[in-house]
Amino acid sequence: MDEMQRHYLLDPVAGWRAARMDMVTYSEDGDGIRLKTTRRKIRDETGTFGGLDLPTGVSLDRRGNIYIIDTAGDRVLRYNPCLNAPLPVGCTGGRGEGPREFNLPRGIAVSPSEDLYISDTGNHRIQVFSLKGLTLRAIWGAVDAYGRPRSGSGEGEFNSPWDLAIDSGENLYVADRGNNRIQKFSRHGDFLTGFGGSELVGPIHIAVDRNDLIYVIDESEHVKKFTSDGGYLGKAEYTEEIAEGIAGPAVRVDGAGRLHCRIELPRIHVFCRGCTCPDQMDTTGCMRFEGPIPGVFFKGGELVVSSEDLPEPVEDETNYLTEGVLYTEALDSGRYRCQWHKVLLEADHPVGTSLRVDTFTSETEKDFLDIEGLPDASWQTGQVNADNFLIQSPPGRYIWLKITFKGNVKETPLLKRIKILYPRISYLRYLPRVYQEDPTSRLFLERFLSIFEHFLSGFEEEITRISRHFDPVSAGKEFLPWLASWLALALDEKWPDEKRRELMKRAHRLFKMRGTLEGLQEILEISTGRRFPVLEHFRISKAWLFLGKDCILGANSLLMGRGITLGENTELGSFHLGNIGGPREDPFRINAHRFSLFIPWHYSDTEEKETAVRRIIELWKPAHTAFSLVKVRPGFRVGLQSMIGVDTLIGRYPVAILSNVSRLGKDSILAEPPEERGTPGFVLDKGTRLNAETIIN
Repeated sequence: MDEMQRHYLLDPVAGWRAARMDMVTYSEDGDGIRLKTTRRKIRDETGTFGGLDLPTGVSLDRRGNIYIIDTAGDRVLRYNPCLNAPLPVGCTGGRGEGPREFNLPRGIAVSPSEDLYISDTGNHRIQVFSLKGLTLRAIWGAVDAYGRPRSGSGEGEFNSPWDLAIDSGENLYVADRGNNRIQKFSRHGDFLTGFGGSELVGPIHIAVDRNDLIYVIDESEHVKKFTSDGGYLGKAEYTEEIAEGIAGPAVRVDGAGRLHCRIELPRIHVFCRGCTCPDQMDTTGCMRFEGPIPGVFFKGGELVVSSEDLPEPVEDETNYLTEGVLYTEALDSGRYRCQWHKVLLEADHPVGTSLRVDTFTSETEKDFLDIEGLPDASWQTGQVNADNFLIQSPPGRYIWLKITFKGNVKETPLLKRIKILYPRISYLRYLPRVYQEDPTSRLFLERFLSIFEHFLSGFEEEITRISRHFDPVSAGKEFLPWLASWLALALDEKWPDEKRRELMKRAHRLFKMRGTLEGLQEILEISTGRRFPVLEHFRISKAWLFLGKDCILGANSLLMGRGITLGENTELGSFHLGNIGGPREDPFRINAHRFSLFIPWHYSDTEEKETAVRRIIELWKPAHTAFSLVKVRPGFRVGLQSMIGVDTLIGRYPVAILSNVSRLGKDSILAEPPEERGTPGFVLDKGTRLNAETIIN
């Protein structure tokens, strides 16, 4: 018996077991690994924005540098566009109470004069730095007798200062959360005013518009509006209330057809159509041009006002790096001196791109730094753009893969799946042992025979797994009719796969019950999802009258039946004459081999449904029997639909349910509610005799 072969699977679902990904990344669709693009992303691969944990504040200086507060790390970061990463601001940060140290900082602001303000929330203070040399200019806040920071409620003292904002005059506003107020300071640190009072409950965010109006969000989650002197203007409910104070786009066209261009703050240049202004731009001047303004764009660094359609936008081209490498972790076979077999690779490699797979094996597990530092000569196999190839590394318990990606700037190879098989089981085992004695010859034969193995392995795998086609649970959809034919089952083409599989799963049991009441009910339950009652006619009690020669009851005529009493249960003059072959056998044969199946009308309300049910009954009923299909509808009909437990249920009559189809005497009655009915005046029973002790008036 051949040894069982195992494998490792590396793909987006099973995982890639990557030890290092150098210049390669996961594709946007999540279907594989490709080369990185040359376009840098501000979000790093781990999704943590350079390792930041809970950043709470962001500010810009006039040069466009981004400053970020890393609250959890107690530090200030500055984004470096060259390295595509935020870096710590030098000589600041770290948990503590000393100068330049922070304790859960929250807010940050940069003034036009390049002063950097940090709200050191946990230390109840504001630290002020100069961006020129990062000099510590001042620390605002209360201290205790030992010079340590403390909370306070006086002017210039703070209790958990949260957020910061700067107005056009470079005055600083501090959201003093613990004191439920806003404090205003000059750029030199002089206290100017405090406001909020009863209007604020724990202010946490603050902003200043271009008109120096103050907007504050507190713990009530309302936007509250103040003047720069602290005058309360009420709540801002709609965006239109604050839109006037928000700076508009750099270039826009107003309703009058005038072009507004904010080129150098605070100057606004206005271009108008057909005006007589001089041909120069200033704060109020215009530049003349003719025609409508369908659009504006920049060309060669100059602003172009077009009287024609704008040029079609050019989509950004995606360029890829030209080379990258993926190293896998150590894959453990768990076998001493395991001869790894081969690699099956699924990938896309457009023209001009390639994927090279190299392998390294070892009997002991090695540190990745050792693997990364291996010389090129230690890596073997070296297959390029191959999808099925032998591993040529020597035997070893562990294996590492190095996959080299090469692109052509415009396109990249895409690695979708890798399957590594072990131990080696090749066609060489079918040849005499003499062909395996020489190592060089053995390796050549294995590589030569792998060509045939490549083409035949698919057939071998299919033969190995052929048993799955014989199981109704695992067989493919296209195999279900074929599998059913083995069991002489006719599958309805309109049945869903789940119903077909369930029928075949129960087939062995159904065949044992074929031709029985229980078997018929079960096959109908599988096909319709419900079990239907069946009534065998021989169970119906009937009274029969045998007529003799002179038709004298009691002499040569006989009444047969249970519970037959003339005058009570028998109506003379209403009868049926029938003959099924023998007078004395007729009472038994008239109901023999017959049955009725009762089915709710909505299961057979169309000809197609009824035909399907009848076909199933014909296939699974006893061959010598006849049947009637009775469609059951809501209601009670004496003589037609009145068998308790078969086509009739006794239940409480519904109260006060009226609709547009209710009919008195059929499905509706008029009566007093049960709870309002009194006791009957008298009761007739066995012991009541009229004209004796009861008189009806």
